[in-house]
Amino acid sequence: MLSTQRFFIISDPQIGNETQVQSLDIKTNIVLQKISPDDIVIIPGDLTEKGVGQVNNPIHRYLAYCACFRKEGDIPEDNQFRIFREKYLHPLDEKSKDVFFCNGNHDTYTQKWWGEQDVAKFIKKRYGGLHYMKKCNGIFVFSLSIYPNKKRIKWFESKLAKTTEPFVVFFHYNIEGPFSDWWSDDLKSMFLSVLQKHKERCVFIAEGHYHSSYFKYLKDFLVVNGAGNAVVSIEVQTDENHKIIKIDPKLLDK
Repeated sequence: MLSTQRFFIISDPQIGNETQVQSLDIKTNIVLQKISPDDIVIIPGDLTEKGVGQVNNPIHRYLAYCACFRKEGDIPEDNQFRIFREKYLHPLDEKSKDVFFCNGNHDTYTQKWWGEQDVAKFIKKRYGGLHYMKKCNGIFVFSLSIYPNKKRIKWFESKLAKTTEPFVVFFHYNIEGPFSDWWSDDLKSMFLSVLQKHKERCVFIAEGHYHSSYFKYLKDFLVVNGAGNAVVSIEVQTDENHKIIKIDPKLLDK
């Protein structure tokens, strides 16, 4: 008997970036119209443009206002993460029991000069860490945060060695193409060599950073990005032994 699992990928919401927010509104509406409780939503980082949650202390608010590099028409930085949570994350959480995201480089651009960054703190509270693993309907979902560094690659490898089920993995930086030089070729080779050992179980790799929507194959692996004007939808069929039978990616722009 075959089981079908559907994923939706929305990369780089980047609240505070007008172009990305316009695209996000369309993509979120598409997902909310189609999603069911068992569908999985993945958001690979850059939730905000400048990574600040709500600033309540009026002195801190004033200092943040003075320090930030603001252009006319920008959404105030102290509201960006709150807007993401209230306008986009909350409706998705109401529709699906499995919504996963990581932080991106823009989420670390903060005017907060003490303590932990707001996005990172929220991710740790929600998922237990900046990199994490969750099991959903017989498929493991791995988040490797902004990118797979040595520590996360070793953790990822150790977890894969203890599982037999299919898995997906996501992080923010893209592997190849424009802006892919934000992490080293050595780390990419290390990451892909780990994946190669488990290629028959890898459903897809989800990324962001480059503002485009696509699905493509990198060697033996399906790579998807939903940071452009379309949502990436992926349906995967598995049999009773957890073997992947079929992977069907699509771009949804309406």
